[in-house]
Amino acid sequence: IAPVPKKLLEGYNCTVIAYGQTGTGKTHTLMGGNDGLLMSNANENVDSKSQGMILKTAHGIFQEIQEAPATTEFTVKCSFVE
Repeated sequence: IAPVPKKLLEGYNCTVIAYGQTGTGKTHTLMGGNDGLLMSNANENVDSKSQGMILKTAHGIFQEIQEAPATTEFTVKCSFVE
């Protein structure tokens, strides 16, 4: 999932799909520990192994935006369906 934020900001359309049989951990993989209630902010140290792909990707996107030149303007939109 690590290259997704950078590719998004390079202009690529990116999709992540979790597919599989019921009970195999798709929701846990996407949402992370505690059924997606695990959130992080600048004041918390959250174990990255507990973060789902959605939180890791969102963090990566905003990290890339923060590192971009100050003259660059961004609009961020996202959606997901379970």
